[in-house]
Amino acid sequence: MIAVLEAPAICTQCGKGLIPGERARVYGNRVYGECCHAVPLDGNLWEEALKVAKRLRWKADPEDRDDLVQDIVLKCAEVAKKRDGLTEASLWVIARYVVFHYWRDKARRPTVLSLEREPVSGDGLRLGETIAARDVDLDGLLDLKEWLKGCPPGIIRIARKKLNGERLTQQEHDYWWKYRRRRGTGPARPKHLLDPFASAIKDMMGKGWEPHRMLKELGAQGYRGSLSTLYTYLQRLKGAVPCPQCGSLFTPSKAHTKYCSSECQRKRVRRAHQVYLARRYHEDPAYRSKKLERGRRQRARRRALAAPVT
Repeated sequence: MIAVLEAPAICTQCGKGLIPGERARVYGNRVYGECCHAVPLDGNLWEEALKVAKRLRWKADPEDRDDLVQDIVLKCAEVAKKRDGLTEASLWVIARYVVFHYWRDKARRPTVLSLEREPVSGDGLRLGETIAARDVDLDGLLDLKEWLKGCPPGIIRIARKKLNGERLTQQEHDYWWKYRRRRGTGPARPKHLLDPFASAIKDMMGKGWEPHRMLKELGAQGYRGSLSTLYTYLQRLKGAVPCPQCGSLFTPSKAHTKYCSSECQRKRVRRAHQVYLARRYHEDPAYRSKKLERGRRQRARRRALAAPVT
């Protein structure tokens, strides 16, 4: 800890005598004077500051590294004039402070790249001449707009944040990754490689063809998969059942035994509930007669209350 000496002492590191009233670092029986932690102004200040600056010069862009070293050394000298001495830790703090301000100023004043500037390769061409002369692809923009119309609101919100350069949360990252995995980065891809050949495979299955013969026929139609993939697809087709709600074929699993998805199951339950309400209440003659009788009693009660008292 730093304390003010009350009695004479000797610096443990350099052996210099310390007088009472002088500040020093005391650790039990060991005493270290400030002379062992400060860099003298007229001595090793420039050398120590230059060493620290060279250690941090790689943090700047290649064209600004020499300027960063010079700024660090000058900043150390400027701070040293206001104080009696600088420690090595102080030099590192000042150097990091200069690096921080370098990147802050660079972000506030972004450089504008001129099209008249020659590239680094030195081929003699200007940057404006390296741009391909082509028209704007309006069809691609229209396709993008049509694709965005079919996206969920969450995906549109994430796309807007990515366009503005905003940082996504972990939940948004997971949602974006799952959506790309399900839909693909471009147009909607089939869930299986053999889905485009589903009708041809069903015809072959009806004729009783073997998988090897099916693979040869599919290869002539453009399929480049393996026989094991065809075996898996055939097993899925044999066990596929139609969904009672939407009618699409699906393979029953532990999660979906009767319906292809949870949405179809919810739609089926809601539809069954509406049918039950219609059959139990609205179409039941006894319920309708009771409802009519209840209405007549209520109207008679209101007329009796509204009649004047004689």
